[in-house]
Amino acid sequence: SVENGCEGFSLFFQPQVEATTQRLIGAEALLRWRNPHGSMVAPMEFVPILEETKMILPLGKWIIEEALKICRKWRETVPDFHVSINVSYAQLKDITFFDFVFETLEKLALPPEAVTLELTESMIVSDWTFLHRRFTEFRDRGVRIAMDDFGTGYSSLAYLKNLPCDVVKVDREFVRHITDNDFDRQLVEYTVTLCHRVGIKVCIEGVEEAQVYDIVTKECRAGFIQGYL
Repeated sequence: SVENGCEGFSLFFQPQVEATTQRLIGAEALLRWRNPHGSMVAPMEFVPILEETKMILPLGKWIIEEALKICRKWRETVPDFHVSINVSYAQLKDITFFDFVFETLEKLALPPEAVTLELTESMIVSDWTFLHRRFTEFRDRGVRIAMDDFGTGYSSLAYLKNLPCDVVKVDREFVRHITDNDFDRQLVEYTVTLCHRVGIKVCIEGVEEAQVYDIVTKECRAGFIQGYL
């Protein structure tokens, strides 16, 4: 599929909205793959293979180009719309990746703030210094950085302390039982408070029910939400 121009791959988009106003502000691009037999394969099955074989490098560039083309189209309706794109540690280590992002933005006449790069927090990073420098380079040129799946990795606070980011995305695992689990509710609330105090925005993932929306908005004071609701 990758060798055939990424045939079979497509992007789905999950909306991101301002929590209090419910105004659409962007979306996360989610990679999907339909195998040659026409069956949809779960990302948890094919993404690890892409990363292990380094096929994520050419495919990652295809994702960025496709996502930004769609972002440009949607900005005709929502002028400040931005797209969030997941990137792997391997992509960030690729020496051509940084220039490719900005060349694509320039080619499509999009401002840097139109894209947010999300790095999953569950990944064990071997080179903090490199990642800090690379994040800083992206942010200095206007691209936002988000820490994805916050709370599920081996050391959430270490990531928060060592890596400059604009957005923390609280994993849906802490939202799933928030209506009947006081620990989860307190954890989300304190995470939001901590991030806001140091100038980091928070997006709560996995918001699917009105009651959950009320809790993360009114009690936890989240800035943005994402989910099937």
